[in-house]
Amino acid sequence: MYMVRAGIAPSCYKVQLNVEGLPLEMELDTGAAVIPVLGQVMVNVKHNNQFVRLPLLVVKQSSTNMSALTGSNWLEQLKLDCHSIFQINLNLSNKAAEVVCHLRQKYADVFKTGVGTIKGHTAVFHLKPM
Repeated sequence: MYMVRAGIAPSCYKVQLNVEGLPLEMELDTGAAVIPVLGQVMVNVKHNNQFVRLPLLVVKQSSTNMSALTGSNWLEQLKLDCHSIFQINLNLSNKAAEVVCHLRQKYADVFKTGVGTIKGHTAVFHLKPM
C-alpha cells in the first residue's frame, strides 16, 4: 500500500540506516539483479531502536552511480516503516493543495484509517470442489 501525498513514484526506494556507527542511505533491493560478490563482512546495523548484526556484501563496482543495497535478508531482520519509505511527495501549488484538502474533507470516509466496507453491492463466490 502506498501513502500518496501527491505525485509520481520514485524509480527506487531508499532507507536511512546506521552501519557500524555511520549513517548510510541504502536502496531497497529484493534480489532482482545478479551482482558478482567479492566477499562479505558482518556489520552492526542500527535502525530506530533496533540493533542487529547483518552480512554486508562487497561487490565490484559496475558503475559510478552504484547504490548501497539492502537485500531481502536485511529486510527479514529489520522492521522498517513502510509508510515513510513508500510515500510519494510532490510540491503542490496552493490551488492544487486546496483541491486535495477539499476532496479529503468531502470524502473523509475514504481516507480514514482502518478497514472499510462496500455498501449496496453483493459479492458472489464460485468455489470449485477439491
